[in-house]
Amino acid sequence: MLVAYDDRLTEHLAGVHHPEHPDRVRVVARELQWRGMFDERIDTAVARPDELACVHTPRYIALVERECLWLDSDGATLLSTGDTAIDAGSYDAAARAAGGTLAALDRVCAERRAAFALVRPPRAPRGAGARHGLLHLQQRGARGNHVQLEDRRKGAGRRY
Repeated sequence: MLVAYDDRLTEHLAGVHHPEHPDRVRVVARELQWRGMFDERIDTAVARPDELACVHTPRYIALVERECLWLDSDGATLLSTGDTAIDAGSYDAAARAAGGTLAALDRVCAERRAAFALVRPPRAPRGAGARHGLLHLQQRGARGNHVQLEDRRKGAGRRY
């Protein structure tokens, strides 16, 4: 099975008492490894702003990036929207999680195979203008949005 995973995703909120703790994905990664299901790893990449904008407004994306940049490497706080814990690496982790999910989706579409995006933070947004969660492409909507984005680049007019 194809697995999108990056050890750097475990750095988000590491050492912070929070329900979305890095050990959640580490345990799953170890189990997949033990079962021999971790052999075909998909490299994650940081999602581009236009990919993130399929789910969040550019203003929200900039807010998250700016507030994460302001934090010291060992500090954590709530995003100014009051709904999401962040640290200095949260923007990178969220954009990498989105990019990993899109990389898995690309492989699924190209190869007609199953893939699992083992990413964090996992909290899904509630639409393009959502102010809940970080920059996570909701998997239900990511396929259509991503395919539309790719079609626009190629000049096609398909809508999904």
